[in-house]
This record gives sequence, structure tokens and C-alpha cells, in this order.
Amino acid sequence: MEEIASALGPIKAIVWGEVAMGFVGVGTIYNCFMLVIEDSDLIAAIKSLHIAGFRDAPWSFGSIINPEVYQDEYMQNLHRMTAIHYRYIDANSVRFEFPVGSEVEERVVLVRSSYVHLSLQLIPESRFSFYKGMYFPDRELLLESFAKTIVREPEESKWSSTLESWGITYLYGQLMLDDDVLDSITDEKAKDWFNENIRRYSGGLDRSMTKRRGRIPPPTQLQD
Repeated sequence: MEEIASALGPIKAIVWGEVAMGFVGVGTIYNCFMLVIEDSDLIAAIKSLHIAGFRDAPWSFGSIINPEVYQDEYMQNLHRMTAIHYRYIDANSVRFEFPVGSEVEERVVLVRSSYVHLSLQLIPESRFSFYKGMYFPDRELLLESFAKTIVREPEESKWSSTLESWGITYLYGQLMLDDDVLDSITDEKAKDWFNENIRRYSGGLDRSMTKRRGRIPPPTQLQD
């Protein structure tokens, strides 16, 4: 994480996705470093990573490795079909590999702040923890961001299913968040989505059924 923060310099980045969930106590795994960048800073952030030796990794968020390594047509078609499910996050992010010689295999994914409704210009810094040069949202704010993002997805997809799992299975389920955790936000669509998915007014969700798929290292062990 510190290598990314150093490359970005004065550009502020908010950690998002699975690494951010791990920071607030969710047991999960991660295969990339998702960082929210202000829309106005995105071009500068891309340039800063290039200068530091980070390499473009333009293939879809849904494919962990470059599909070009596969020679057979079946695997290439599979990745093309996968990319369809992730086209909205792909259109709102820029993806990189670490510099040559780095042992870090995970990609860096810069995400537009407007897409995930998370901005340091609009939200008090008290809602974030500052660690290793990055801003980590509190668990309620992270859930709010996931909810606001999913309700604006034009259609259901593997990406929208991922967002639902992050918000409901992991944050709400594992952390035992209160049912009224989003009651104070002004986004009615996001609140309605959350209440419906936790079955707030129809018997409630059985949170004993949530399962961990692995563990993310605690903050002190996050890779530099």
C-alpha cells in the first residue's frame, strides 16, 4: 500500500472494495487494491502511477490475469463474456499492474469517486481512518457506498452480485450491523435496497448463514 501511496504523492486515495472491508473487520480475500480517486484527480493519478513504473492492465476487472495469455478460443470467449458483466466498473476505473520486479501480483484499480459516491471533498475526514498513506472509510460509510453504487447499476450482473455480497453478506452479515444502519442517509433508493435485501420488514435475514471465504490480513500486515 505504501508503494502506491508514494507513487500517488499528494493525490488522496480512498481504499474501497475487499481491502477496505478487511480493514473494518470482515473476513474475506482480495485480488486487487481498489482506490477511489476524485474525478478531477484521475488523470493526474494515472500519470503518477506511470511515472512510478506501474503498468497498464486494461483487461476487465472480472479477469484476474490477462486473458491474452490463453491461446484457446474457449478461454478467450469465456473472458469476453465475463467482461460484459463488469463493463460498468470497467468504464469507471483504470487498472494497473505493479512495476516490473515487484512481487505483488494484485492489480491496482483506480475508481472514479462519482461512480461509488465517495468523496473526501464531500464527507468529513472523521469518517475515515488514515493508514499507510490511504484513507479507509468506516464500515457504515463503506456500506452506504456499496448501496448507492448498486442501485444505480443499469442491470443485474456478476458485478452487481459482487456489490450485494459485499454489502449484505460481508458487512451486514459478518459485522452484525444494526438494521437501521442506513436510516440517516438521504438516498431513499439505497435505503430501500438495503431494507429489502436484509428482509427488514419480512422476518429478517438469517445472518448465521453467512460464511467466510478466507481472511484478509489485518491492517498491520497489508502489503506495501
